[in-house]
Amino acid sequence: MLLIAARTHGAVLSWLGGGSSGNWSESANWTGGFVPGSLTLARFNMFGASPCTVSNAAVARVVRMGIDGGPGGTLIITNGGSLVCTVGDDNWNAVGYNQTAEMIVEAGGSASLGNHLWVGFSPGGDGTFIMNGGTVSVTGMF
Repeated sequence: MLLIAARTHGAVLSWLGGGSSGNWSESANWTGGFVPGSLTLARFNMFGASPCTVSNAAVARVVRMGIDGGPGGTLIITNGGSLVCTVGDDNWNAVGYNQTAEMIVEAGGSASLGNHLWVGFSPGGDGTFIMNGGTVSVTGMF
């Protein structure tokens, strides 16, 4: 009961990529054993983590890759996959905020990334954003 309450009130979950698949929707791939929800900060900053694949509907409050001390790895949104980040005052998203990271949106994939999307934002940041089709929307600054 306490773990569920923590998850639904703004938890931070980090991608481990340690499950049997590299799917966003597999709880074993995330710290705490939960899949991010609409109030969760999904953080990608673990050394050696396998790529993350979004192949169905996924949500998070924000996605921050390559932040807080570790590389962000790779996030791939495939055909039929969608990632929706909510809109709010602090809901900025980053690919390579102050470390390396890569986000790929494939044909048929979609991402709606809240207020901002920063790619390679801070010193040391090295973000790569690849669109191989699909759609991406950002409410504020890209």
